[in-house]
Amino acid sequence: MDSQLSLDFRFESRAAIRRFAAAALEYEARLFDAADIEPVHEMRVSLNKLRVCLRFFSEFLPKRLRKSAEPSLAWFKDCLGSTRDLDVAAELLRSLGSPGEAEAPGVRFAMESLEDERRRAAEALRKAMDLQEYAQTKSMLLDLAALGEKRKPKPAEKLKPSNRLDVQLPALLARLMARFRKRRKTFERAYCPQTMHSMRISGKRVRYVVSFFQTSNPGVFKPVEEAFDALHDCTGSLHDIDVMRPWLERLMLRQLLNGDSETTGRLEPGMEWLQARLRDRRAELLRELRSIWANLRSEEFDALRREICRIPERGE
Repeated sequence: MDSQLSLDFRFESRAAIRRFAAAALEYEARLFDAADIEPVHEMRVSLNKLRVCLRFFSEFLPKRLRKSAEPSLAWFKDCLGSTRDLDVAAELLRSLGSPGEAEAPGVRFAMESLEDERRRAAEALRKAMDLQEYAQTKSMLLDLAALGEKRKPKPAEKLKPSNRLDVQLPALLARLMARFRKRRKTFERAYCPQTMHSMRISGKRVRYVVSFFQTSNPGVFKPVEEAFDALHDCTGSLHDIDVMRPWLERLMLRQLLNGDSETTGRLEPGMEWLQARLRDRRAELLRELRSIWANLRSEEFDALRREICRIPERGE
């Protein structure tokens, strides 16, 4: 056990809750910095990690927060999500490269449409933060950021098994890994955006919990976290493309129905170029996913899974 972590599961779980609540509050003042989109992303990530903490460590919360915290966090995460999703979409289009002269008007049209939607989403976020619901959410975050901050960990010899990190963490990871493996098999049987998203969420929970306690066993936890990082990034990029392609189709359909034929003709080459580049990128990501998949199904990764979950080797 690394000296940075105690064996007190309650203490370490509360420390994780405090850390991510404080991180979420840290980004609040910078959410509307036009030159920096990262605060929206970082605050949303902090809220996601905090929600995972609350999902699995709710027994360590005061009773008054056990039922109210999750709905408040989910509500505000969704408020941030609309803005963040448009930032991701714009980054995706920019990553596709520079279009030719004939394609430039259509690409510019798509980017300007995203920027318009982003401005509206940012305004909706600003209004949401003026509501009483946000005042309650912020108050709750302040409470969580101070949760148990004056307490010290109990010595190992005074801990019951129900509160020992080396007992409870493997049990939690075993449940999360079992759920991920189930979602993975469903995805293998029926590939579609919905089964991929479900698998990605279950993998994200494993990834977060491993990262919370990584210093307890970095030699084993680090490669597990890296494997789930790779899966999360690849499937996330596939999801972004699966969202962007129909969005471009709807955008062009509105132009066909409401615009003049001359303007539509100028925009079509760029829209077709974007769709072609997205198809190419998707094919690249699927090749990358095959490599990630092979690692997750390898004997080496299964050995890591068994170690972090304290599952005996077959035959033991």
